[in-house]
Amino acid sequence: MLTALCLHGGKSGWVVLGVVLALCGLATRPLTRWALRTRTFPAPEAALPVG
Repeated sequence: MLTALCLHGGKSGWVVLGVVLALCGLATRPLTRWALRTRTFPAPEAALPVG
């Protein structure tokens, strides 16, 4: 797809690629916040007695 956009799409292909990359960059923060908010953490394991 990258080859088709850049080589065969000409200038408009490069613009489309730039827009796609910009949108992905803008989506990074909200997606990261969502992932951290909905993440489930495993229950802590019980400590084993030492000795």
